[in-house]
Amino acid sequence: MNELLQVLSVTLPIFILVAMGFLATKKEILPAGSNKALAAFAVNFALPAILFRSISAKPMSELFQADFFLAYGAGSLASYFIVYSFARLVLKENGKRCAMWGLGSSLSNTLMVGLPILTLVYGPQAIVTPVALMVMVETFIILPLSMILAESSGQAHKSFTQKVVDSFTPLIRNPIIIAIVLGAIVSLLNIPVPDVLSRIVDMLAVTVSGVALVALGGMLVGVPMGNMLKPVMIVIPAKLVMHPLLVTLAFVLVGTIDVTMMSIGIVIASASMFGIFPIIAARFGLGSEAAAIVVPATILAFFSLNASLWLTGLYL
Repeated sequence: MNELLQVLSVTLPIFILVAMGFLATKKEILPAGSNKALAAFAVNFALPAILFRSISAKPMSELFQADFFLAYGAGSLASYFIVYSFARLVLKENGKRCAMWGLGSSLSNTLMVGLPILTLVYGPQAIVTPVALMVMVETFIILPLSMILAESSGQAHKSFTQKVVDSFTPLIRNPIIIAIVLGAIVSLLNIPVPDVLSRIVDMLAVTVSGVALVALGGMLVGVPMGNMLKPVMIVIPAKLVMHPLLVTLAFVLVGTIDVTMMSIGIVIASASMFGIFPIIAARFGLGSEAAAIVVPATILAFFSLNASLWLTGLYL
């Protein structure tokens, strides 16, 4: 019971901030559209700042651990293709919907939800390597795969190479990816970070948790639920239950991964899908459907995250 109360003491503030963002936007305490501005600030400034600071401060030898990268990637891909195949072969859904359901089932809200929780539980230094590796899996494997498969549906006139280029081009300009690459370069070359830049990065980094969580809550306001039972019943259990189970299985099969890193990976896998999932899906005409999935998934993630934190604390 004490362990469970300790877990709740970490996760409750996170979800209270999400609720605050929801209520503040719903009651118009925050002006209309402000949640988009907060989310843009978090994604384009605060999150890149904390990633750059953390990665640049670590030796390169500690940053890339192939066993963790491969295991987390394998578990995430397994979750993706199980949902994709079920939707395609059993439910006979179109390729765009299958790709987006697979994306929602395998790509966690690592930075906006996972990072604040992990920082409180494990400390900022312990989470640098696994978080960077998970972001790399999500950004360079899961997201491009989803975009390529979705683009392939109904766009036979485009070559495979063009589809790959179209999928990766926005990622190269992503501030989070730029921060990871720059941090790795600074770490590899042992480049000293000027004091002025270091202070700017520190000031941005301390804003990340509160701003990101309030923005996430605001993004849930006004989501049309409609007749969305089928995607909700498929994608949410896959993301909150199947994904962490498959990641756990992959970690166990590899057998060489540090226990703390395993715990971090399992906790992240049990989080809801990333906050901009509806924005990505909107490109393929599925924005409302994706938003309808995100709302209950974010609420139910309170239970999956608490369960994963509690169970990893008991057994790992």
